[in-house]
Amino acid sequence: MIIIIDFDDVLFDRKGAFTKAALKAGVDLSSGSKLYEKVKAENNNIYNFREHLKIIANHDSEKLHQLNQNMEKVFARTPEFLFPGVHKILQKLRQQANQLILASRGNVYFQKQKISNSGISKYFNKIIISEKYKADELVGRIKTWHAQNHGIIFIDDSKEEINLIKKTFAFVKIVHIRKGQIKNLLNLLEKNTNIRDF
Repeated sequence: MIIIIDFDDVLFDRKGAFTKAALKAGVDLSSGSKLYEKVKAENNNIYNFREHLKIIANHDSEKLHQLNQNMEKVFARTPEFLFPGVHKILQKLRQQANQLILASRGNVYFQKQKISNSGISKYFNKIIISEKYKADELVGRIKTWHAQNHGIIFIDDSKEEINLIKKTFAFVKIVHIRKGQIKNLLNLLEKNTNIRDF
């Protein structure tokens, strides 16, 4: 069995604790903030972290350096921003999966900083970060796994990502996690439920 799981808002409190810490560091990452949305709009609807910092710094190299230092401190704190129970969940999923894959859509530098500092990389056979939708990024892998008769489970919070996977790969089992509700998955796994039975 292959289990593919998302990072932001499934394992990691991207829109809550992390965004609050970034705001204290001088970078407003909240969805809906004018600058955040402008940066996304100018980069094919993908957030570009470095571009965001440049705009905030407004051509002031000292300010840009300070923002980078501030955000390095926030990235170093990413283990604090994992949802409670994430390590237990990943340990249990790792036991059930032939391969456990972390798939994250977004700015590669930004996602790598969060993921590599989070302390969860050790659980995964593969970490895939791409600016493409997951259905597009994973198409070759999913076809290969299906041809090899592996069951495939896709765990995500994004309805858009889930709908694209459903539309492209009807055979993939979907587990929709609403933001911050990973504890529901933990509760089921704690009862020794096999994720195949969800």
